[in-house]
Amino acid sequence: MFSPAIPRGLDGQKAIIHVGSVAITAGEFAHWDEVLTPKISSIEPKSRADCSSLRARFEVKLSAKQKAEKLSNAKLRALCIHQKQAEVKESALRQLISNQWVIGEAGELGVGVSEAEAQKQMEKAAIRQFKSKAAFLRYLKGAGRTVTDARLGVRLSMINERIHELIEHKAEAKINQEAIARYYRGHEKSFSAAKRSNAAAAGHKKTFREVEGLVRQKLSEELNQRELASFVRAFREKWLSRTTCSPGFVVSRCREWRGPSVLLEDAYTVN
Repeated sequence: MFSPAIPRGLDGQKAIIHVGSVAITAGEFAHWDEVLTPKISSIEPKSRADCSSLRARFEVKLSAKQKAEKLSNAKLRALCIHQKQAEVKESALRQLISNQWVIGEAGELGVGVSEAEAQKQMEKAAIRQFKSKAAFLRYLKGAGRTVTDARLGVRLSMINERIHELIEHKAEAKINQEAIARYYRGHEKSFSAAKRSNAAAAGHKKTFREVEGLVRQKLSEELNQRELASFVRAFREKWLSRTTCSPGFVVSRCREWRGPSVLLEDAYTVN
């Protein structure tokens, strides 16, 4: 079960999670927890409905007596804040784990991005979005983030792009004239409808050759989705088996998790 707080006395360099041979420390978790945690005022409940909306799977367990009592506004506020903070802490842990999954997978696929590459790309992006380096640094400071955090975000984005390119190339390699014709025969009715509609405007019935481009596009989209879903499931299964979490830090990306499986999440999102 996930614990909403770092145990007292836990050293910042102590490993709380291992993803393969990579350790995630209490200090890293504390940093991202602080970055992601909203200001208390932003989660001030205005009604009991507001509080209920915050109850996810880490809902605070209330006793029968507590349920029977009418919670005071102060207690309600404390409950909501506790629940929201627990959600944020879970999100921080999941993100830290997912980052290592993506970086690890990129290394095995041979599409990793170096710190130098990410730094160069980050500097280009900063120039486009901000008037100066000082303005960029002020933005990071206001968001509670460091240059290292920003560089990691850029690195992960570049890696995801490269992984998706590999998946697209794998899908494209399966497309040839035979595959296009076979796909057309299996979906001829839908393409015939398109032909009739176009023919009405053009004054003649379009042939297979005339819709071949559309058939190829549809086949490409379907194969790409299929390859991506297959890749994501295998990716999650592999890295889930390599992720161990200490008691109090167990979330859905840990082998020790006994709740809803990470394998059931969006099949088209790598991290």
